[in-house]
Amino acid sequence: MQETAQTADESLFSERFKHYNSTTDSLSIIFLFSAENIRVRIEPIKEKIPKHVLKVIEEELAKLVMLESSSSCVESTYDYLDWLTMLPWGNFSDENFDIQKAEKILDNDHYGLSHVKERILEFIAVRRLKGTSKGLINLKKICNIFLRSKQMFHSTVPWNRQYANINNKCILFLWQLGKSSSDDPGSALLELLDPEQNADFRDLYLDVTIDLSKVLFVCTANVLDKIPTPLLDRMEVINISGYITDDKMHIARDHLLKTTCMECGIKPEQVVVRDAALRSLIENYCREPGVRNLQKHIEKIYRKIALKLVREGASAETPEVSVKNFIIDESNLADYVGKPVLYADKIYEQTPVGVVMGLSTKSTGGSTLYIETTSVEEGEGKGGLHITGQLGDVMKESAEIAHTVARRIMLEKEPKNLFFANSKLHLHIPEGATPKDGPSAGCTMITSFLSLAMKKPVRKDLAMTGEVTLTGRILPIGGVKEKTIAARRSQVKMMIFPEGNRRDFDELACNLKEGLDVHFVDEYEQIFELAFGYNMGSPPLNFRRSLTSFMWDLLSGCFQ
Repeated sequence: MQETAQTADESLFSERFKHYNSTTDSLSIIFLFSAENIRVRIEPIKEKIPKHVLKVIEEELAKLVMLESSSSCVESTYDYLDWLTMLPWGNFSDENFDIQKAEKILDNDHYGLSHVKERILEFIAVRRLKGTSKGLINLKKICNIFLRSKQMFHSTVPWNRQYANINNKCILFLWQLGKSSSDDPGSALLELLDPEQNADFRDLYLDVTIDLSKVLFVCTANVLDKIPTPLLDRMEVINISGYITDDKMHIARDHLLKTTCMECGIKPEQVVVRDAALRSLIENYCREPGVRNLQKHIEKIYRKIALKLVREGASAETPEVSVKNFIIDESNLADYVGKPVLYADKIYEQTPVGVVMGLSTKSTGGSTLYIETTSVEEGEGKGGLHITGQLGDVMKESAEIAHTVARRIMLEKEPKNLFFANSKLHLHIPEGATPKDGPSAGCTMITSFLSLAMKKPVRKDLAMTGEVTLTGRILPIGGVKEKTIAARRSQVKMMIFPEGNRRDFDELACNLKEGLDVHFVDEYEQIFELAFGYNMGSPPLNFRRSLTSFMWDLLSGCFQ
C-alpha cells in the first residue's frame, strides 16, 4: 500500500511539475519543486487536516512560491512546512484490548518485573472497560517500550519537534531536565502531560494547536531529583530496579545465548556455557543493573568461537566441515572475554578495629562501602577529624554528625574515656578516585568511631546502612534491593536497615532474603548492641534495661 501511494504521489507531482516554464532558473525550479512536493504530501490527507492548520499551510506555501530564490527566508519556510506536513493528521492505529495477549507478550519477552507488567495490564484493562481509545496503542509496542527503556538512547532531534507517525502512538521521552535553563522542556511538559490542556497543545515552533489527548507519554529517568515537583505531580512513577544475578542467569539462558548463537551462525549444540561460567561473567564482568553489557560479553564469546570455526574451514555453505564442540566454563572464560574487570567488594576477612562495612549504590548497582578510621595524633585537647575519600558535601556533613554523636555516646557509656577529646582522627573511605555522596553511611561512621575508641572490632559478617540525626535517630535510605545484593555478594550474614525500610525489604524476592539475618532499627543504641554486644563482658543494654524494669516492678509490688 505504501509503494502504491508513493507511486501515485510521484505521478501527480510529475503531471503538475511539467507545466512549469523550462526557462525558469535552476534555484527557482528547486523551490517550486519543494512547494509542489509539500502539496503532493498533503493531498491524500487534506480532509483530515484541521482547518486552522490547513490555512497556515496554504499561507506558507503561497509565501514560499512568492519568495525570491536568494531570500534567507526560503530555507526556514520550507523547513517549517516540512515539519508541519509530516505530522500524523487524522492517522490512528488499530486498538487492541486483549489482556491475555498482552500478558503473553510480557512474559515471553521480559523476565521478572512483575509490578511493571501488572501496571501495564491495569492500564489496558481500564481502557477496555471504559471503551475508549485514549492513550491506547499496539500491544507489542507498549509492552516493549515500557520494559526496554534501559536499551534506549538519547535522541538528538530537537525536543520541540519530536512526534510519532500516528496520533495514538506511545511517545517515549528521553530529554534531560534541568541541564540547561535556556533549553529546558519542563514548562512545555507541564502543559503536554496535563489531560485538561493537551487536547489543544500549542508547540512553540509550529505555532498551531495539536490534539495530543490520545497519546500515551512514557518518560524515563535515572533519578527523580531534577524533575520539577509540579511536573512530577502529573506523572505516575514506576520504579524499575536492576536485575539480580539470578535474574540475569535466566535472561541469559532464555534469551541472550539463544539469540546470539543464531545471529553468529552457530548451531546451539556446538557451544555449552556452564552455569559457573555464566555466574562468573555476571559477577566479575557485568554487575550493571541491566543486561546490555552482559549481552556484549556473550556476543564476544560467540564471535571468537565463530572465528575458530571459520579457521577450521566452516562456512554457511559447508557448516558440517567442523563438528567441534566448545565448552565455556570458569577456567577458560578469560580466554574469551579477558581478565575480570571487577573484583570482590570484600576487602577484609576480619574487620580490624575502626573499620566497619557499609552499603552503597552506584551506576553498576549496589556495593559494599568500608569506613576506615584511625588515630593520627594524641594529646590533651587535640581532638579533631580529618576526612578523605573524595566525599561530597552531604557525606562530609554526615561524618561530622557521626563524630558528634559518637562523642556523646562514649561520654554516656564511659565518662572517663577521653579518647575523642584528646585524639585527632582520620576517616577514609577507599576507592578515592570514585566520588561519593549521600547521608546513608551515617550509622556506619558512628560505629567506626566507637570501634576505635573502645578498641573493639565489630562482627566480621556485619553490614549496615542508615542516615543518622544528631539525636541518634536512624532515618530511611534508598536502594534496599541493590544493597542487599551487594551484601550477599560479600558473604554478609547480618544486615542492619532503618525501620522505615522494613516494607521495602519485605517486598524483595524470597531467594534474595534467604540466609540473611536482617535487623531493623530506629535508634543508634540498637545498632550499638548488635555491633558490639556479641561478646561483651557485661550483659547487653536491652537485657540490663529489662532486668532493671523487672526489679522495679518487684519492689513496687512489695509496697502495694
